[in-house]
Amino acid sequence: MKRILFIFLLFPMLLSMSSCKLFKRPTVEKIHDVKLLKLGVDNTELEITISVNNPNSYQLKLDKLNIELLSKEREKIGAAALQKTVVIPKRKSNALTFKVTLDTRRTAKMVSLSNQSVYFYISGTGHGKALLFGKNFDFEQPYELNLKKHLQELIPRFDAGGENIFKLKRSYVKELGITKAEMAVDFVLLNPYGFTFNLKGFPAEVWLGDT
Repeated sequence: MKRILFIFLLFPMLLSMSSCKLFKRPTVEKIHDVKLLKLGVDNTELEITISVNNPNSYQLKLDKLNIELLSKEREKIGAAALQKTVVIPKRKSNALTFKVTLDTRRTAKMVSLSNQSVYFYISGTGHGKALLFGKNFDFEQPYELNLKKHLQELIPRFDAGGENIFKLKRSYVKELGITKAEMAVDFVLLNPYGFTFNLKGFPAEVWLGDT
């Protein structure tokens, strides 16, 4: 009787140990995308999308994922954390999005002038659990953000201290004739970001027909 009871108690323990060994830790497959959402005087906002894979034959709960952005010199320049538990189906991957805030002037110093990009590392630690077991995991991947592409999209929305970077000083009629009228516009271009910009195509001429 005691032997049967011992085997009965031992079986769940062996099953538990076996399941623990079969439980595979989740992995970060890849960095899907990094977008430049906002470029302000003091802060720059990035959106980072990471793909996390569950290699197990049962669903997994991801209850922790902290990410850090590191410079080439391994200095921490930004961080973000998972805000709520995410359920990943068996043998599937989920794309998780994080918003990271960076110091604009500090980021500007990292810009490569040769190809107008920023090189950094995205690293992190996480924890996933399934059934009664859990495992920690970590990752690190290099990433190069093409600033030229993103800045071209953001320039129309730039502002400096609540003001548009193109600040109008005055507009006046430079020449008035029977066949044409010429108007001149003077403006101040503000650049408090710490980046170097080349303004091309100025002074500019704008022709208005049938006005």
